[in-house]
Amino acid sequence: MSISLITTEDGSLSCRDSETGELYHNRAGAITEARASYLYPSAAVEVFRSRGRLNVLDICFGLGYNTWVLLAALAEAPNVAGCVNVLGIDLDSTILTCIETVLEDRQLSVLKGKFERNPSLGKTFGQISKSVHCNIEIRQADLRLEIPKLSGDFDLIFHDPFSPNRVPELWTIELFRHYHRLLERRRGKVLTYSAASAVRGGFRECGFEIFRTAAVGAKSGGTLAAVAGSSPPSDVVGPIFESELEKLDSRSGVPYRDFSGLDSRTDILKRREVEQKSKQILTTNKND
Repeated sequence: MSISLITTEDGSLSCRDSETGELYHNRAGAITEARASYLYPSAAVEVFRSRGRLNVLDICFGLGYNTWVLLAALAEAPNVAGCVNVLGIDLDSTILTCIETVLEDRQLSVLKGKFERNPSLGKTFGQISKSVHCNIEIRQADLRLEIPKLSGDFDLIFHDPFSPNRVPELWTIELFRHYHRLLERRRGKVLTYSAASAVRGGFRECGFEIFRTAAVGAKSGGTLAAVAGSSPPSDVVGPIFESELEKLDSRSGVPYRDFSGLDSRTDILKRREVEQKSKQILTTNKND
């Protein structure tokens, strides 16, 4: 299957998913979104500078912009040294064939020629600066089957599937509980472009502290979900607005649930609708 790449407003490339009809990135720019929704609020450079090691889980890796922007920032940062380990997961191996083209972007020129081979499925190694080494592994796998198998400790999870109403099976509290497990020891953070109340409600139910990140293009901003004890950067991350908190306590904040880990999209959506109706009835009775 051939992939038609689309140029976004900042000059970086994206493409349209044939199943959902959605673009892989914000129209304002794939690189712009990767920086605003993932790199800056993650404080990745600061974490790496203090620890000398960074373990990243890049969910729905796609064209890889979230990882490339992170690595480019580390390659150009002063006073950093150590190793970055990235594990990318994506079910669609076809999209990975475009990575070589993506890395030709002048905004990522600092990475040109730094990898032993074109990053694709499998393991890739690179020396992105004199003092920063990176290990990248990209797995073609069903996220719901792969995540329960993972062990180890991560500093960051970049969560970047298509929108929750299109693929609710990739936004469930069952997945978010595994994220908390993988991040807990290193007091890590999940970053996502989504500000949906169902998503934030799911993070909150799993014990994360939730914050809002900056708006990109016409969107209202994303979400940072932090394990207790982590310190989100206050200059680019803010508290959830009062109006947003009210939504979390309403039927809008009911999360997606996937009890078997393999429930169909239809069943997950129907289950949420039933729970929303029950919550609405309870709320109505309390107010009577």
